[in-house]
Amino acid sequence: MKTLYELRHDMDVTQGEVADFVGVSTNAISQLEKGSRFPSLKTAQKLAAFFHVSVDDIHFGAKKSSKKRRK
Repeated sequence: MKTLYELRHDMDVTQGEVADFVGVSTNAISQLEKGSRFPSLKTAQKLAAFFHVSVDDIHFGAKKSSKKRRK
């Protein structure tokens, strides 16, 4: 499962290009990538169509590091 950020960079498109296709603001795409906002089902479906993946294949939010933090 790739993050929205990774999908966008793999396709070499800007947040603005994604936002225009989906019909939301560039700020909304930024918030989706950060995980501070989650999309409606309709928006998630449009994003999936844009990236040619299923809705289930999109991870919204920051990618967690697999490294354990030291205390």
